[in-house]
Amino acid sequence: MTTLQLNAELLRQLSYIADDETYLRKAINTIKHLVAEKTIAENESVGMVSEKPHSEYLNDIQEMCDNVKLIKAGKLKGRPVESLLDEL
Repeated sequence: MTTLQLNAELLRQLSYIADDETYLRKAINTIKHLVAEKTIAENESVGMVSEKPHSEYLNDIQEMCDNVKLIKAGKLKGRPVESLLDEL
Protein backbone atom coordinates (compact mmCIF):
# COMPACT_ATOMS: atom_id res chain seq x y z
CA MET A 1 0.00 0.00 0.00
CA THR A 2 1.15 3.52 -0.70
CA THR A 3 1.21 6.24 1.93
CA LEU A 4 -1.84 7.82 0.36
CA GLN A 5 -3.74 4.54 0.51
CA LEU A 6 -2.66 3.98 4.12
CA ASN A 7 -3.88 7.48 5.07
CA ALA A 8 -7.23 6.79 3.40
CA GLU A 9 -7.54 3.46 5.22
CA LEU A 10 -6.71 5.08 8.57
CA LEU A 11 -9.41 7.71 8.05
CA ARG A 12 -11.89 5.05 6.91
CA GLN A 13 -11.27 2.97 10.04
CA LEU A 14 -11.55 6.05 12.29
CA SER A 15 -14.87 6.92 10.67
CA TYR A 16 -16.28 3.61 11.93
CA ILE A 17 -15.68 4.63 15.55
CA ALA A 18 -16.25 8.38 15.15
CA ASP A 19 -19.49 8.29 17.12
CA ASP A 20 -18.00 6.54 20.17
CA GLU A 21 -15.92 8.76 22.44
CA THR A 22 -14.40 5.83 24.34
CA TYR A 23 -13.02 4.18 21.22
CA LEU A 24 -11.80 7.51 19.83
CA ARG A 25 -9.88 8.13 23.06
CA LYS A 26 -8.32 4.67 22.80
CA ALA A 27 -7.34 5.35 19.19
CA ILE A 28 -5.80 8.71 20.11
CA ASN A 29 -3.85 7.21 23.01
CA THR A 30 -2.54 4.45 20.76
CA ILE A 31 -1.45 6.98 18.15
CA LYS A 32 0.25 9.08 20.85
CA HIS A 33 2.21 6.01 21.93
CA LEU A 34 3.25 5.35 18.34
CA VAL A 35 4.36 8.96 17.89
CA ALA A 36 6.40 8.77 21.10
CA GLU A 37 8.03 5.51 19.94
CA LYS A 38 8.86 7.05 16.57
CA THR A 39 10.37 10.13 18.22
CA ILE A 40 12.50 8.01 20.51
CA ALA A 41 13.68 5.86 17.59
CA GLU A 42 14.54 8.96 15.54
CA ASN A 43 16.42 10.53 18.44
CA GLU A 44 18.39 7.35 19.02
CA SER A 45 19.27 7.12 15.33
CA VAL A 46 20.87 10.59 15.43
CA GLY A 47 22.62 9.91 18.73
CA MET A 48 20.26 11.79 21.03
CA VAL A 49 19.62 9.87 24.22
CA SER A 50 16.46 10.46 26.18
CA GLU A 51 17.02 11.63 29.74
CA LYS A 52 13.68 10.27 30.92
CA PRO A 53 11.99 6.93 30.36
CA HIS A 54 9.24 6.84 27.76
CA SER A 55 6.56 6.40 30.43
CA GLU A 56 7.59 9.65 32.14
CA TYR A 57 7.08 11.60 28.92
CA LEU A 58 3.63 10.08 28.51
CA ASN A 59 2.80 10.95 32.12
CA ASP A 60 3.98 14.54 31.53
CA ILE A 61 1.79 14.83 28.43
CA GLN A 62 -1.22 13.43 30.32
CA GLU A 63 -0.61 15.88 33.18
CA MET A 64 -0.43 18.80 30.74
CA CYS A 65 -3.72 17.74 29.13
CA ASP A 66 -5.35 17.44 32.55
CA ASN A 67 -4.08 20.90 33.49
CA VAL A 68 -5.49 22.42 30.30
CA LYS A 69 -8.88 20.90 31.11
CA LEU A 70 -8.74 22.33 34.64
CA ILE A 71 -7.76 25.77 33.33
CA LYS A 72 -10.62 25.73 30.83
CA ALA A 73 -13.02 24.72 33.63
CA GLY A 74 -11.76 27.62 35.77
CA LYS A 75 -10.43 25.30 38.48
CA LEU A 76 -6.78 26.13 37.87
CA LYS A 77 -5.10 29.39 36.98
CA GLY A 78 -2.91 29.42 33.88
CA ARG A 79 0.37 31.27 33.49
CA PRO A 80 0.81 34.22 31.17
CA VAL A 81 2.57 33.27 27.96
CA GLU A 82 5.22 35.91 28.65
CA SER A 83 6.43 34.03 31.72
CA LEU A 84 6.64 30.82 29.71
CA LEU A 85 8.63 32.54 26.98
CA ASP A 86 10.97 34.06 29.57
CA GLU A 87 11.87 30.55 30.70
CA LEU A 88 13.06 29.71 27.20
